[in-house]
Amino acid sequence: MQNIRIKSSLQDFNESIAPVIDHLKELYKKEIRSDRGLRNAIEKRNTLDEQLQTIFTKSFSDPDSWLWNNYESYGIDKFIGWHYIGKEDTFQDKCNNINRTLNNRIEFLDQFSSILPHLDVILKREPLIDIENPNIEDILYLILFKLNNLKGNNLNSVQWILAGNGITLPRGDDELKEIIQELLKSSFITNDYKSYQITIKGELQLGRWQRSRERKTVKQSKNSIDEVIKELKILGLGQEILFNELEELNALSKTLNQKNWKQLVKGKIFDLTLSEIINKETASFIVSKILPNKDFKYLLSKGSENL
Repeated sequence: MQNIRIKSSLQDFNESIAPVIDHLKELYKKEIRSDRGLRNAIEKRNTLDEQLQTIFTKSFSDPDSWLWNNYESYGIDKFIGWHYIGKEDTFQDKCNNINRTLNNRIEFLDQFSSILPHLDVILKREPLIDIENPNIEDILYLILFKLNNLKGNNLNSVQWILAGNGITLPRGDDELKEIIQELLKSSFITNDYKSYQITIKGELQLGRWQRSRERKTVKQSKNSIDEVIKELKILGLGQEILFNELEELNALSKTLNQKNWKQLVKGKIFDLTLSEIINKETASFIVSKILPNKDFKYLLSKGSENL
């Protein structure tokens, strides 16, 4: 889901998908009374799914990478592709199977159309979370953080928040239910038919977690500065002015918030490089040691002019 890139406008997509959703709903409501009716329902469903695949391929870049092949990450049954209908299944079993797959598609499309305008908020990474190896507190913090940014949206899905940030729960839906129940039990969120909203108590808890994480990150960076100074002296790199600047960063880490402090680090290293007090290799070494890995990679992705 992190790879979602829309090629057309949201309006074009919604206008294209709306009649297909209507036809799915009509087919779902229609009672199947015979084998012929069952065959017709399957053929119509197949035709509608072909239309859906065409619309998604036209509207999004590489939908195969985040929709057809990764449906489990959304907490729903398979979206494209059929559930196997066995020869030994009863007529009613086959009808139930068709209706279930139709209902899955309708629920997914309704939810997707509602969430789509807010995807930027869902997909934007939160720097205070270890996305690569999240623990349970990371996951709880992420959910509250995203719900806080999605306030006012009437269809907030925890499944989409996790999927949009590349988080797969080891125990799947069972673990997801436990997490949601814990947030509800703690009164951090409320639930209105699978749409979750953060409460005032949840906002207060989010603020506490956020401040704690910022202090921890700055402390880690402060320790890194001490290590950098030692390593630079051992390697015989840098001048006294560089060490003074690094010591100043150390002192400012106690008074500035994380965002401002990181910007200051980038600015100071850039100025030292521009004035040729240090070369780009030394600048890269310092930044890679002080800033979180994702910030260092971001600077590199923007080119050496940032260093």
